[in-house]
Amino acid sequence: MASNIRDNTALSPFEMPLGGGALAVAYYKVEDGRVVLLHTEVPQELSGL
Repeated sequence: MASNIRDNTALSPFEMPLGGGALAVAYYKVEDGRVVLLHTEVPQELSGL
């Protein structure tokens, strides 16, 4: 399965287009050589799935 996740290094989220203009994001920071996830967002209609 191909992934369309991209790293928006200017704003520090990983972004995944979901179709129809919807976007899921995972905000992160790099700390001690590790990626630390800070917050995730998905469209409301996909929340809790």
